[in-house]
Amino acid sequence: MEALHRRVGELELGNALVREVLALIDECIHWCNYDRIKQSLDVMSPVQYWLSHGLAA
Repeated sequence: MEALHRRVGELELGNALVREVLALIDECIHWCNYDRIKQSLDVMSPVQYWLSHGLAA
């Protein structure tokens, strides 16, 4: 995600709309990894599942 932010900065597209879109993408990624629970992951979020199985870095 940082690479995307950096690339946008390099292109000097740093207007409010681009920043809003990047913020929404960050929120979606956070939700998918931390808040969304999956039945196939023992009703845990992906991060909870990874941590419970010692798979997180």
